[in-house]
Amino acid sequence: MDLYAGDRNATSKADDGFGGINLNSNASIQTRNGGINLWAANDVLVNADTSTAGNNGIRTVNGGSISVTALFGNVNSGANRNGYQFTPRAEPYYKVAPNLGGISTAAGGDVSIIAGGDVTSYFPLAGNQNILTEAGLGAYGSKPGNVSVIAGGSVFGHYVLANGVGHITAGADVGGPTASKGVALSLIKGGWTVDAPNGSIYLQEVRNPNG
Repeated sequence: MDLYAGDRNATSKADDGFGGINLNSNASIQTRNGGINLWAANDVLVNADTSTAGNNGIRTVNGGSISVTALFGNVNSGANRNGYQFTPRAEPYYKVAPNLGGISTAAGGDVSIIAGGDVTSYFPLAGNQNILTEAGLGAYGSKPGNVSVIAGGSVFGHYVLANGVGHITAGADVGGPTASKGVALSLIKGGWTVDAPNGSIYLQEVRNPNG
């Protein structure tokens, strides 16, 4: 699936409301088999209103990679709280939730994000997160999937890697000094590299759904 918005030969950012891809309310883009490619001259935004987070997202559910480019804009993967579901009753004690949130692959496949501005993923804050779920942007399945996030601005939120290699590069900061601007990484198998050559890294924690 390919979606293109705005002038592909643009040399500067369009006015707000033009040249972007916006998923509002419960809107989602999903493939069962196959990849997703989104390109916008401006923003790529999934509904980020936590009061109406719903089941929105951009996801592949049975294999397939995702590529999202916001040439001059921001990428926000929304506030859908569905990620891993945890249970104390049987190994491996977690599974990928139905209606997976964020910009995420559920069963193998890479996730690549490029933004001229900021990249923001869902970040549950202490006091309002459900301890039985873990949501964010990334590659959730046990089959291989790499995650690459490149932002001209800053990177915020929670990023997930189950079986692969992850890279985050920011032109400004990775995370921020306040809780609402934090960054957290999840890792089961593989490794993360984080680079902020012109800014600072504010890492809240590295999580392991297996542990």
